[in-house]
Amino acid sequence: MLALAFPSRAPATASAPPPLAITAPGTGDTGADGTAATTDEGGGPAAGGPRTGTAGGSAATGVSAALPGTVNRGGDTRHCVDGRQFGGGLLIVPPCVPTWGDRDNGGATSQGVTRSSIEVVLYRPKHNAAVDAIIQSQGISSSPQQEQDFRDRATQFINTRYELYGRKIHFDVFQGQCEYAPPDIPCMRNEVDTAVAQYHPFAASWFSDSGEIYDELSRKGVISFGGLSNSQDLAHRPYLYSLLMGQDEQAVLATEYWCKKLANQPARFAGDPILQRLPRKVAIVSDDLDILRPALDQLQAGIQRCDRNGAQMALYSVDTSTAVAQSTTLMAKLKSSNVTTILWAGDPIFPVFGTHAATSQAYFPENVMEGGGLMDIDILARAYDAQQWQHAFGISDLPAFQSVDHSDGARVYRATGGTGAIPLAAFSWTGYAVMANSLQMAGPTLTPLTFERATLTSQSYGGWHTYHDPHLPYLHFAPGKYTWISDAREVYWSASAASEFDGKPGSYIGLNGGQRYVQGEWTSGEPNLPPGV
Repeated sequence: MLALAFPSRAPATASAPPPLAITAPGTGDTGADGTAATTDEGGGPAAGGPRTGTAGGSAATGVSAALPGTVNRGGDTRHCVDGRQFGGGLLIVPPCVPTWGDRDNGGATSQGVTRSSIEVVLYRPKHNAAVDAIIQSQGISSSPQQEQDFRDRATQFINTRYELYGRKIHFDVFQGQCEYAPPDIPCMRNEVDTAVAQYHPFAASWFSDSGEIYDELSRKGVISFGGLSNSQDLAHRPYLYSLLMGQDEQAVLATEYWCKKLANQPARFAGDPILQRLPRKVAIVSDDLDILRPALDQLQAGIQRCDRNGAQMALYSVDTSTAVAQSTTLMAKLKSSNVTTILWAGDPIFPVFGTHAATSQAYFPENVMEGGGLMDIDILARAYDAQQWQHAFGISDLPAFQSVDHSDGARVYRATGGTGAIPLAAFSWTGYAVMANSLQMAGPTLTPLTFERATLTSQSYGGWHTYHDPHLPYLHFAPGKYTWISDAREVYWSASAASEFDGKPGSYIGLNGGQRYVQGEWTSGEPNLPPGV
């Protein structure tokens, strides 16, 4: 499961900010079945109806909360705490529903669903030596034993705290054997077919940067979490969802940031005094992947509309075996073209090679983060060249990271009898929680369509307008919006600041008190960065 960590917080009641504005033809007010979303059969809120958008503040909150597509009235609600399904101080908790008891749940309502179980596959990619070396060097890997232990505890917590209508969730791990950097598409597609034939899952956590994988999962009728853009998720509805901000949404947010703050100005945050005096000339550096290209084209076109110098594209192949050679060539090309500013819009591994290649060529441009790609993780950024990353700033979608001890996963670990140090594997709880929430709110008639309706009408969490806390991003699904993280903060890199994650030097620092912004909220004017950045 994708690891995202949010601190445990009691629910708030104030309204959250509006979502990112994403318009897709044929979506909007349609429900999970493609018809107009009004009031579902259980008397619950309409798919497009108002929700307060905070933890515990949904219109569906309370012991009388109706389930999409069913009626669940009259059961015991003594397990509920303040209108939520359970207590314990976790941030991500669904609204209370009455116990189901031994009533008929419809049995095998969908693939991977029986009267007593829900099958979910967790995909583990094949090890990549270069990627593993970077991750292990920063001390952020968990052992297979730790992952298994936390997975067992997550399973126990879900099956005893959530209402699954007589069913229990069961997770199976599928160990991948295919290369992903570069991706072996035929092999990976075959792995999907093998996993589905072996486990017949209802859902899967299968993160990949290859769109063909989600094509195959959706074709097989499997719910999956891991899509990279909202438009991609929409094209695969009701099967595909993203915990991160979609790259198409990211392009909108990054375009606004560039146009309001950086366009048509000198590159004064570059490390090279000569570049500092030149008008910004930006190159978008990213993975050369079909799945990302529409969003990258969107970002390039947006910058060209507001910046006289436009934006050039500088793409690299996702191949760790050639990353050193690629980065050397790419940085030489950018330097010879007098590119003053790199807009990093790809994965978090290539900058390890790219930043060291730039420094080896005495090339010190501005390093601006587009916000996605997981580059905004303190412990990964420590692997980037220090001289380069001294001049790094930009957008961060992820929450300001804290120690795993402050996460919802830590509370789950303790609640299920875990002792000793909290394992890093507890960061994966967020992925489990999102899936479990939707399984509960889908009701006993569990199908991809009821799961979709439950997810897109689920309550929202966090948000700056509610909490004023950089650790709590605005987490928001909505009809037509299949991506979850919906805001971002402005940050810069400090090699000396201690990270909240582990107390070691090297951390992203939020500007403006760590404020998080949704589309339309970026202020105008260059970032107020400290001297030396």
